Amino acid sequence: MRPGMLRAGFAALSMMLVLTACGGSSGGGASPGDTPLERALAATPANSDSITWWGFTDVAAIHELGGFDKIATPYGQAAMFGYGSLAVYIQSMNDGFLPSESDPAATAVSYGMAPNAVIRLTGVADVDGTYGELEGERSDLEGGTLLIRAEDHKIDSSDDTFGAPMIGTFNSIWYDDGTVVAAAAQALVKNAVNDSGDSLRDAEAYQGVADCLGDAVAAQLTSAKFAGTPGNVAIGVRDDDAQGTQVLCVRSDDPEAQAETIRTNLRSGADPTTAQPWSKALDGAEVDTIDGWVRVTQADGSSPAIFYQMLVKRGLPDLLD
Repeated sequence: MRPGMLRAGFAALSMMLVLTACGGSSGGGASPGDTPLERALAATPANSDSITWWGFTDVAAIHELGGFDKIATPYGQAAMFGYGSLAVYIQSMNDGFLPSESDPAATAVSYGMAPNAVIRLTGVADVDGTYGELEGERSDLEGGTLLIRAEDHKIDSSDDTFGAPMIGTFNSIWYDDGTVVAAAAQALVKNAVNDSGDSLRDAEAYQGVADCLGDAVAAQLTSAKFAGTPGNVAIGVRDDDAQGTQVLCVRSDDPEAQAETIRTNLRSGADPTTAQPWSKALDGAEVDTIDGWVRVTQADGSSPAIFYQMLVKRGLPDLLD
């Protein structure tokens, strides 16, 4: 079970993210990669929704690292990246509807913004005993089962199936062999499981992002337009035991120039949301380039999920411009 303190903390963080978003604006034919992150990217269709906002959590790895036990750690802060707006509600959900923390294949992916948000969960222990028991209209789709529980985008505040009003997240559901895809509209689910078209892993917008992030157990990808940054952004937390290295990757047509801008800002700039100098907030940060990306790594775990907080609070543009 996920402790209430962790879930409540992420409910607050997720709600802040939802408010920020409101102020802003199995898919893919490629073969899966070698890491959970690469496989999740390969299973996501590349479209305007996923390119704008995509989150990933390696549930099994985060569990092993204690991320579901303590929120005030890099792994705790990253535990809900892949749950998106669902993080607000999972404290009320039956664990049977969620990925099993003991399953090595357990992951959570979310992409897009309401009303077009999509949730993809893998490693759900008993889909037949949970999702298979839900009422609705069923049909076969892409080797699994499509379940229509409600009309597109309908919100039923009296529906307590999952323990809380899910703002339409589970109106349409596809499930098969431990994997669940859910959204507020049928078309969103069908597109998510359609085995044709480009995947997010191979899309130009994020090509090579997995290499930049490295061994990330959680990641958040965001378009430049949404983040207000010079290029698309990826944020990750790596599996390196006690430290939980924070990683920021920025897509750039001129990586060397972008890297030098970041180095200059690290020396003399400040976080606009706190007035704290970057030299202190990101003390010891290292900047390098890799295949069209500029990478900033921060190994000091004293500021959990610092790049994610900067993204939410709109502090990234000042570091990158």
